[in-house]
Amino acid sequence: MHMRNIKAAFHWIMRILKKHRVPYLIEGGLAAEIYGAKRKLLDIDIDIPEKKFKNILADVKKYIVFGPEQYRGEGFDIFLMTLKYRGQLIDVAASRAKLFDKKKKRWVPADDNLHKYRTKIVFGERVRIIPKKDLIVYKSKLRRRVDKIDIREMTRVLDI
Repeated sequence: MHMRNIKAAFHWIMRILKKHRVPYLIEGGLAAEIYGAKRKLLDIDIDIPEKKFKNILADVKKYIVFGPEQYRGEGFDIFLMTLKYRGQLIDVAASRAKLFDKKKKRWVPADDNLHKYRTKIVFGERVRIIPKKDLIVYKSKLRRRVDKIDIREMTRVLDI
């Protein structure tokens, strides 16, 4: 995946979200990268309110590869829509979700508060991302290989 595809896909989805005034939160690997993780980015993860999916559907319809529908797997129980724009995957998920907490060995509510965010510059654009501390807690529950890598790399970097 070329960085320009990630950048183009990011600007494309952000334009659509802003056009429809959809509240959002950047999470997952892209947020981890912003906080210092260095692994290869697989997809762009964005949370929005479930009731707002209908607002963006017409603009993203031809790019949908999954959903929007309930998805349960890889530690998630979530309402999800996966888009593919210029080869880049974008997961748009409902802000109300459950995660499988591997330590507790049970499904727990994700702390997806769209009003709790940090503002960062990503590809030249000011956007809302999950706070680093919350991202680490979230990834600590999932404990997938990529989450462990992200946590290790994010905790090496000091916030300035």
